[in-house]
Amino acid sequence: FPYPEQDKVLVLQHGLYDQKQSLIGHMFPFPSLMHIYKNEAAFKEKALISYYEVQVRLNDNSRTVNLSFATPELSSMLSIPMIKGRFFDANEALGLHKSGTVISYQVWKNQFSLTDDILEKTINFSGISHKVIGVTAKGFIEPELMTTGRKTQVWLPWDFESSSAMLKSAWGMIHEPLFFIGKLTDESTTENAVDYLTLNLNEKWQSEVAGQDWAKGWFVEMRLTPIGKYILGDNKKMLYMLLAASLGLLLIA
Repeated sequence: FPYPEQDKVLVLQHGLYDQKQSLIGHMFPFPSLMHIYKNEAAFKEKALISYYEVQVRLNDNSRTVNLSFATPELSSMLSIPMIKGRFFDANEALGLHKSGTVISYQVWKNQFSLTDDILEKTINFSGISHKVIGVTAKGFIEPELMTTGRKTQVWLPWDFESSSAMLKSAWGMIHEPLFFIGKLTDESTTENAVDYLTLNLNEKWQSEVAGQDWAKGWFVEMRLTPIGKYILGDNKKMLYMLLAASLGLLLIA
């Protein structure tokens, strides 16, 4: 893992447990993820990433690509090398809704024939045209957080994250593609941060699902793992989990 201070770059996982203390999954509900990103002070740096396989339009053709959404902090945390242009920065910060896309060297080579004017090209996703602002270097080694061997071909700013409106408001639905990485403040230890985050997030989650029968006895427990030691597996149990409060059922799509 060729990242600066890689032992300090931590993957935060949101463990959801039922009343029998059985792990349902180490995946975030979208609102929990955003709550931590916007509010938690345990991290001096933090970034969001989500992973999808979707259709985009480039060079007047529709193609299925590995698309990832990210917040700008990912660039400095992973020291992402660029061969053209730049990665997202403060211009694409959360809430600004600034369009733009970063592509991989392979996309530049295979789809755009290494054209020198790549930074004048655009990619269309979901009806929005995104100008190419950068190309990641050929040697960029991306962390494998969701799927072994997966390489992002197209990056978009987090404001364009494609989760449905229902997912974005559902505290009772965990969603596989969502990830949080961060660096703790100098005053925080991993153990103290886990205890602090678990206490705060469990309290917040409980308040959001209060009164729903299925949630009785359920709880949240957070986990922090150095990115170099993160092992795939826990998040492959399921793709989506809908906790249908009205039926008291678990629906897996």
